[in-house]
Amino acid sequence: SEMCIRDRCICPSCARRLLKYMHRDVIEQVPLFSVCPDPGFIDIVVTGMKPLYCSPGDAIVHEAEHGKELFFLTRGRALVTHKGSRAKNVPAAKVAELTSGAYFGEIALLTRERRTASCRAADFCEMWTLSRTDVQGVLEDYPELALRLQEHAQERLCRSIADAKRMSTTTASSLRASG
Repeated sequence: SEMCIRDRCICPSCARRLLKYMHRDVIEQVPLFSVCPDPGFIDIVVTGMKPLYCSPGDAIVHEAEHGKELFFLTRGRALVTHKGSRAKNVPAAKVAELTSGAYFGEIALLTRERRTASCRAADFCEMWTLSRTDVQGVLEDYPELALRLQEHAQERLCRSIADAKRMSTTTASSLRASG
């Protein structure tokens, strides 16, 4: 089966080589890809990647929504914020700033929990996404990667919970001090 790019059909092996070349910056920047050096793994991943471009201020994901994709940030900066159970008039707290090479969205994707934070573009951003279906397909073929990603997602989830507790304690202390 051939793959068509801009009305030109090419053989599957040429298409994979072309996709690897086109996505080489992602493959080189994102530490996740060094976990599994098998060329077949990279072939599967790059064929499922879809581009996403955001302008400064654009919402990428919203806290508490169901996660349907995994994001790889290749250019730009994105801010991660967490609101949690804070009052409506209290703004979400910044918990991280992501730069080239970061990936996010794996917690909701792998745990099937709702997103633990929101993410917004701070600059013009170039990202690549993988759908839940593509990620599940890769993880079925590479169980060692599935285990590593699950462990990483659990660690990040635990950190998110700890950060949220710390932020709510800090906010409560600040409100008592000012009140």
